[in-house]
Amino acid sequence: AGTSAAKRERKGVPRRQAVDTARLESARMIRGFIMEKMEGLPVIVTGDFNCGPDDPPCAALTAPDEANPFLADACLASGSAGEPSFNGFGNPGEQRIDFIFTTGEWEVLGYAMPKTIRSCKPSSRKSWASTGHPPASCSLTVSPHSSSANGSAGWSPMSWPCSTARASAP
Repeated sequence: AGTSAAKRERKGVPRRQAVDTARLESARMIRGFIMEKMEGLPVIVTGDFNCGPDDPPCAALTAPDEANPFLADACLASGSAGEPSFNGFGNPGEQRIDFIFTTGEWEVLGYAMPKTIRSCKPSSRKSWASTGHPPASCSLTVSPHSSSANGSAGWSPMSWPCSTARASAP
């Protein structure tokens, strides 16, 4: 059986500390995978990170590597201030916890975070439904100055719409 919060607390590790450690180690694993397997390719990482932009997991993904940020926060790259992204179904949070991160090959053309999304229920009489986490979305293109835009690493450039809800090619 898995380790329960009670077992972790009995071992002297409070649940919150264990969760924070797991988030940080997960971010380090993502960074390691990108560095090892995706070198030279344009990368997009999206998701609900359940932490703020200045917290250790996000810092692990964006920390400079040889004078360049490892991953850029698409929200900030677009010039947006970054509104809180968890609305708590009426009890909004105070920080943005949903992110789109990109490697330097990407140029952010736009960023948005709608406050409501269309209901997926066909029987719903409401045309809009609230969500606990509205999807962050952005428009991206490969920067003309990147090596990937010149066709290196067998990759051909294109523009992509990107969202924390889903990412798909046009």
